Amino acid sequence: MRQKIRIFVYVISIFLLLSKNCLSQIDVYVDPGHGGSASGTVNSNYPDALEKFINLAIAEKFVDSLEYFGDTYVMSRDIDAFVFNTDRAYEAIDLDAQAFISIHHNVDWLHVNKNI
Repeated sequence: MRQKIRIFVYVISIFLLLSKNCLSQIDVYVDPGHGGSASGTVNSNYPDALEKFINLAIAEKFVDSLEYFGDTYVMSRDIDAFVFNTDRAYEAIDLDAQAFISIHHNVDWLHVNKNI
């Protein structure tokens, strides 16, 4: 029974976080992970599809939806530039951001190289 209550509380919390009324009153710090010399995950089958580019593209789509709903946000980077993790965290703290969204992607190692 406790497990069901805990899951219910998590679901309600996520719903409240994503609802328009909640986000419209807070700042969202959006961090497209990696950037610059930190490429992130690399898939040998798609060498040009670096994680840093994918993260930035997804972050740009995400902030488009925040703008659509009139929510405020700050991005850690909006170009391919290296930003230290500590700088990202301190900036979010300094801005008193109410939500910190860091976007990353992982490699599906079963499909990276079929010869393994």
